[in-house]
Amino acid sequence: MKNLKKSLLALFVALAFTATANAQSTTETQSVATKKLVSKYDRSYPYLSIAPMGGAIFPMGQLSSNYKPNANVGLDFSVRINKEVAISGDVNYNFMSSQVNGVESASYLQYTVGPRYYFTHPSVKSSLFFEGGVGGYSFFNNNDVEDRAYDGTNVGMNTGLGATLFLSDDIDIIVKSKYHFIFNKTGSSSFITTTAGLEFRF
Repeated sequence: MKNLKKSLLALFVALAFTATANAQSTTETQSVATKKLVSKYDRSYPYLSIAPMGGAIFPMGQLSSNYKPNANVGLDFSVRINKEVAISGDVNYNFMSSQVNGVESASYLQYTVGPRYYFTHPSVKSSLFFEGGVGGYSFFNNNDVEDRAYDGTNVGMNTGLGATLFLSDDIDIIVKSKYHFIFNKTGSSSFITTTAGLEFRF
């Protein structure tokens, strides 16, 4: 009987030790996995993001008298300085179709840079942002002298709102709409763009 009791006690101690070791191992594994997940999403700053973009342009004011909405393509990039602030820029080629006889189609090449401010929430990985930019706007066409007031490269600025929609630790969907104002030989011209794309974080 004594030998049986000793055997049962030894078996109980062995089982208890094994269970404790397994629990500790599982806890450590979960802790490491959690740390990896947190550290990957809350990556160190600064970091770079690049997004191929596409969308539409809507001419406004005098520009809309000769041209109608069309498509645009471009590249958006940003350097995220901290959780709320980034330096962003974009290069877009905007197509504009003619809607007047004798006026040919035209295009705007835009390259601007400026600040971006993110509105974030601790429990939400997606975010809204506000941004502005200043840079060059190059207008191209083959129209008469009257329309050549837009020709060449002029200084312009833009401002708008956007959002990033979380897909994974390295990829977001980015959408934004901006108002563009360009100084030219006869005063100014303006248009609105709406764009969307996939943002890749590095």
